[in-house]
Amino acid sequence: MRGNELHPSADSARSILNSWRIKHFTICSALSRGKIREVKDGIQRIEARLDRQGGVINGGTFQVARLIEWSERVDSMMAQRDGRIEELFRRIEKLEGKWE
Repeated sequence: MRGNELHPSADSARSILNSWRIKHFTICSALSRGKIREVKDGIQRIEARLDRQGGVINGGTFQVARLIEWSERVDSMMAQRDGRIEELFRRIEKLEGKWE
């Protein structure tokens, strides 16, 4: 410092300012990297959860489709069975009518 101790020279002020800027940049960079890492980790957790939920929803959709196919097959088989039973009743009634 030149002359008065309370007023630093321009060179020493620049030096102090540059030193502060370097320390500030280093601290901010470290914090930013840590925060970015936190954000990335959070995003990865969210993506993993959404993938699991999507898999469950997709699997559920697949199972519902299989259930619908099964119920349509059963409905068709029951309709055929009901038709046969109805035909048998008609034949029995016809036969019983002949014997009375």
